[in-house]
Amino acid sequence: MSGYIKIVNKKLSYKLYEEGLFGNKLRTWKNLDELNLDEYIGNVTIRYAGQYDKWCKYNVKQVEIKSELRKMADEGADLTLVRFNESAPDDHLLIQGELVEDCDYKYILSYSTDKIPMREAMKRPKEILGAKALPILFGYMSLASKENTKRLLSLYPNAVIEFSVYDCLLGNIPENNTVFWEVRNY
Repeated sequence: MSGYIKIVNKKLSYKLYEEGLFGNKLRTWKNLDELNLDEYIGNVTIRYAGQYDKWCKYNVKQVEIKSELRKMADEGADLTLVRFNESAPDDHLLIQGELVEDCDYKYILSYSTDKIPMREAMKRPKEILGAKALPILFGYMSLASKENTKRLLSLYPNAVIEFSVYDCLLGNIPENNTVFWEVRNY
């Protein structure tokens, strides 16, 4: 398969995400210095690019970032693996979840339409197996987001594609209403 990359760990997934290879994304910063240089004033999500992912904090106010980082460090986090992104407008969520193309069912869509953070929503997802999955998901997406989903399915077969779809356009690529957070084979 030409160009196929198997994404075997979170570190590689973050690298590809940060490079924009998954398509539309929110603003991201690789470290606190980079975030501060940008002079971004909104809330951020703090993510951990290491294997242990308990250190994810949503909608952190600027004045709380340093205390959150101290807590993470006290719990053993390697702060060189901390990443930041602008917080997503969860009040505008339509659907979020994971899509995978599977040999047995063709597609598996695990999703939630709750307007809550992804980790919380995916504790009790709904699931659709088979040919109905894509039409349901695509019913929420802009044309550009649909095209990117097809591209990801082609480039990363059998990988899980993690997404959030909003009722507004957002991100770094015009005409998209979907953020593609992660693609993974782990």
